[in-house]
Amino acid sequence: MGSLDLESVRAQIRVEGPLTFPGAIGASWTLFQLHALRLLKVFAPILLSLYVVAWGLFELAPIPEPASSQRADDAPAALFVGAFLNIIIGTCLSSVLVGIGAARIAAAGRQDLERTLPPMRDLVAAGLVVAMVPVALVLSGPLIVALPLLLRVLLGPPVVAHQIVFERQTLGEAFRSARSLLAGNWGRVFLWLLVVALVLNLASTASFSAANRLLSELLQSSALARFLLGLVAGAVEAILLVWLTAVSLVVYVDLRTRAGVAAE
Repeated sequence: MGSLDLESVRAQIRVEGPLTFPGAIGASWTLFQLHALRLLKVFAPILLSLYVVAWGLFELAPIPEPASSQRADDAPAALFVGAFLNIIIGTCLSSVLVGIGAARIAAAGRQDLERTLPPMRDLVAAGLVVAMVPVALVLSGPLIVALPLLLRVLLGPPVVAHQIVFERQTLGEAFRSARSLLAGNWGRVFLWLLVVALVLNLASTASFSAANRLLSELLQSSALARFLLGLVAGAVEAILLVWLTAVSLVVYVDLRTRAGVAAE
């Protein structure tokens, strides 16, 4: 496989030293403008296909009526398990796509894109670690107890994925490197990603709610309305995932820059 380096990314965002939060957002916007269409060609078909499959399963799969109160009591548990699995699969896939998107950004202009693909086994493993966030939330009890664990689960994997992409490290090696890069930077990176996550969540919720209201009024909550709503959700998620790719890559570049400055 071909190697990737961060110099091409630094050249695209034209930043040399450590970034402030406004500087990181500006650099992320630059990457978004440069690569949105290229990444959407990768992200959108995958996410739209998943939403179409989910719609088909929802519309076509028979839903048996509960024959007893026991089955009725089991229905909420089944829905919870289904939602839980959906979150895990979606989170893992998003993490993998972010890694692939970062590789595409760094390889812009190269003719050997196939050779620059990241090691998929380790990238998928990193995605599964990110997907364990819901598990940590359920099993860790009160948030005050879970916070130290969640900080590492939330912040580590984005850095881990980029270490796998750019350094061709195994999952274990990438975790050790991520711990070193994040030393002394946990609080700042956490606040940056928290703000970005909140904005993305608000944008996703607002878009979905607006589309749901419009389609419900036009198509009376029909199967077609649900199908179109799934397409809207997939398209919005693809766009937001491109933005997340840009932000996480800029944060990673900043961490590597700060590590280089500290080593001098």
